[in-house]
Amino acid sequence: MLRFGFVVLLCVLCNPVGAWCGMISPAEIQEALATYIRKNAPAGAEMVEWHLTRGESLPAQGRIVGVEKGQGADWQERTALRVRVEREPESEQTIRVSVRMKFTQGVVVACRSLPIGHLVAPEDVRREFRDGLKNLKEAYPGMDEIVGRRIWRPISGGAPIKRWHIREDAHLKSGDTVMIVTHSGRVRVEAPGKILEPAKPGDRVRVVNVLSGKEILATVLDSATVSVTF
Repeated sequence: MLRFGFVVLLCVLCNPVGAWCGMISPAEIQEALATYIRKNAPAGAEMVEWHLTRGESLPAQGRIVGVEKGQGADWQERTALRVRVEREPESEQTIRVSVRMKFTQGVVVACRSLPIGHLVAPEDVRREFRDGLKNLKEAYPGMDEIVGRRIWRPISGGAPIKRWHIREDAHLKSGDTVMIVTHSGRVRVEAPGKILEPAKPGDRVRVVNVLSGKEILATVLDSATVSVTF
């Protein structure tokens, strides 16, 4: 019994750091990263690959106790994560890794080109799954948010419909200031104007061009914009 105790003590003295735990394999790190991403990343996120950052190496001694992302850092196609490793009781270190991510999300896209003022019908849009994160950040996820509303900015066929393409409906009263917009080919022309009668989106209304003083008929797009066609 005394001989056994002496052997154990000798092993601990010769291997003071991490002797109480095993070696961390790449497979263990990958599993920890995948679990963290599944629980914390945006819906549709998937890890494509990962690699150690400069200065890190494997195998490492210890055991994985967690994974974390930098405070305030956004999820990106290249995201830096830290694997927390306990190498001896109450002593943690980190292994820094870079993860390449793939983001897939369901968004609403236009079936065809939709002009300013168009009232969106069910046949105008469809839902698709698209790759990307930054480019789809403002895209509508559901068709019920779009159908029955009017286009504020023109959309090309096949393009995801984003928040700035559509404005919330609001009623206008006489004297409200608006932006008068019209298109000449691919050129968008704008001028400040004033509503001369109460109106709501979709109505034809009398508007005065503040710059020229000319009164014109325009279609109300939203609480800030009217469209003129010549």
